[in-house]
Amino acid sequence: MSGFFEIIKQYYVKGAVISALVTEGENEGAKALWTKAEGYIFTEGSSVFWRGVAASFDQIEGVSLLEVGSSKVFFEVINGVPNLIICGGGHISLPLADFGKKLDFRVTVIEDRKEMAIPLRFPTADSILAMDFTEALTEVRDDVNNYYVIVTRDPYYDIICLEQILRCPHAYIGMIGNKNRVAKVRKGLTEAGFSRKAIAGIYSPVGLKIGAETPAEISIAILAEIIKVKNAKVGGMGYDEKMLALLTEPADSAKPKCLATIVNRLGSMPRQISTKMLVLADGRCIGTIGGGMAEEEIRKTALQVMSQGLPCCVGVDITGKHIKEGEAYTGGVIEVYLEPCL
Repeated sequence: MSGFFEIIKQYYVKGAVISALVTEGENEGAKALWTKAEGYIFTEGSSVFWRGVAASFDQIEGVSLLEVGSSKVFFEVINGVPNLIICGGGHISLPLADFGKKLDFRVTVIEDRKEMAIPLRFPTADSILAMDFTEALTEVRDDVNNYYVIVTRDPYYDIICLEQILRCPHAYIGMIGNKNRVAKVRKGLTEAGFSRKAIAGIYSPVGLKIGAETPAEISIAILAEIIKVKNAKVGGMGYDEKMLALLTEPADSAKPKCLATIVNRLGSMPRQISTKMLVLADGRCIGTIGGGMAEEEIRKTALQVMSQGLPCCVGVDITGKHIKEGEAYTGGVIEVYLEPCL
């Protein structure tokens, strides 16, 4: 089991990997990992079974629960942890880094003025690079899940940053600025030899148009645009860093836990298929599958699964059977796979 999560952790920095989990039938509980370039990179259970599943991977673009022979297999494209790289350490960067971390991004702040690039100003940032923008950007790992926000103090530095970022893998590039500033930067990038298509891919002025004025409001507008771009990407919900760290902790210090994954849903439910929650031995939860009655029922069942050591798939129905007539409710059915992780 730990080998499965270790490989996912490695591929979070390499690119997308597709996971497969048998939720019912032959080989129930077995897992596999597959990439388009390499094919299988991990399998559990019958090799004959997985040879029969191989053709199904080509159909997967996001998440799917498919019948493969007499089994049900849950597939998920895992894109990795999103990285928010903020170029500039001014007043907008402060709430941007804070809110970005709350939204489960790995946050890096780059600022060449060393007195501004300090943990006291950015306590939630995972990394602070106090160096020239050109040098700092070479320190940023290439990743298709990089979301860049350019909020430097001058168009000169905007161009320096963009000349480097445009040549690197990225999911999003946004730049703050009024029309004159944006025009100046676009002109500079054109003169540097960048194509119209590459320049047009920059979100600028950055952020959704919500009438934002204060630094906090502007950062929310920026992150709202990033979320829109991120969630439009094909893929499942994946794992957050804290969850993945617990799932890959050394065996000699590991404690029992149970991973709950939504593999199917009907009706109006708060969380998407592939959303995960890790239940710890003391009853605490990392992540959420929607809260309320459904989550509490799953938490209790997860503790039982943990003690028994056997995986299971359970359905939770909150379609309003116990709601009084005339009352409003959000309801539906979720199917959750629970697997003990020791």
